[in-house]
Amino acid sequence: QNASSDSTFPKIVRLSVGGVHFETSIDTLCRGDPDSMLSAMFSGRHNVTKDEDGRYFIDRDGTINLDSGYINSLDDFEFYEYTFEALKNLKKITDRFCIITNQSGVARGLIDPDNLSIIHDHILNEFFYHDLNLIGIYYCTDHPDSPTSNRKPGIGMYSKAAKDHKIDLK
Repeated sequence: QNASSDSTFPKIVRLSVGGVHFETSIDTLCRGDPDSMLSAMFSGRHNVTKDEDGRYFIDRDGTINLDSGYINSLDDFEFYEYTFEALKNLKKITDRFCIITNQSGVARGLIDPDNLSIIHDHILNEFFYHDLNLIGIYYCTDHPDSPTSNRKPGIGMYSKAAKDHKIDLK
């Protein structure tokens, strides 16, 4: 059964990647890696790596919200229209989520740290409103030219989340 045959999700979705807006089908999004977070979010039928206690690590920009570039204002932040339906579908197999995100716009001077906090407060409130347990938002402000181990794909943010929430990453 393909992803778009599931009436829970729209057959065509609008996306923004690097500020370029386009429409595509759910089948196209899920056809690449059947175990990707994207496939799991859209189809709800795929296994995604999680820790032993059922927590999922998810990215922010381009995964749960439109990626319109460096988002420096809550006015510029927009969840995908299907984000909470997809997360509620994932909630059937986990009860905790943790966002791990690079935010180099802070180091570049394009994102004000206070505005980033406002956006993250908004995300936390929306997860609460939709009865989704967001255990944390971990972000790295490193510039890509001078990354620490915190900047993805480094493990720093994952390690911090694991320590803070007693997550076994083995």
